[in-house]
Amino acid sequence: MKKLLSLLLLVGVISCEKEGNLTSTCNIVDLSIAAGTLSDAANAYSVSQSKENCELYRTALTNYLNKVDGCPQVNAADIAAAKKEADELICK
Repeated sequence: MKKLLSLLLLVGVISCEKEGNLTSTCNIVDLSIAAGTLSDAANAYSVSQSKENCELYRTALTNYLNKVDGCPQVNAADIAAAKKEADELICK
């Protein structure tokens, strides 16, 4: 579910780039870096659900969501739901 939501948000960002509707808060270079970091963290967490990997995943997800927030093609409700999910992730 988490990976799917991340992929949906990334698709929204890519559609922002293709349509040329990027705002000053929607920088495709920053988003690409954040998406790569999120992907790496999600992969590491899926392999080993350690506390460290969980915290890295949560941080990467939060950073990515903060970067994507404000992109005109990404639904604000989806971002809010994903931020809530990130906040509720308990790392043990």
